[in-house]
Amino acid sequence: MLTFAKLANELIYATKLTNEDLVNILLACVYEPLDLKDKNGNPYYAGKGECSYLLKGKRDVKLEIQRGTSKKEVIDHAEAYFERFLISKILPSLLDDFLENM
Repeated sequence: MLTFAKLANELIYATKLTNEDLVNILLACVYEPLDLKDKNGNPYYAGKGECSYLLKGKRDVKLEIQRGTSKKEVIDHAEAYFERFLISKILPSLLDDFLENM
């Protein structure tokens, strides 16, 4: 089973993005179209501590983000979002390694 932590760690290697940048790119695919907010009403953002827990698999992605992955607004925008914000950042020399590991 592909977990958030496995995907994120493979992408960190293939893109050389920081942990925090990559985790927030992945999560924003869901929380932006759904306009999800944190407990204070601010746009959601995973800080360094939360990113560390997520990448180590010691914490699950927030339930509202997990549930949001099946919503039409997210599905309809995911392909274009990933092409714009993630696929273009994968280093060509590491693409084959990334695909093989997935």
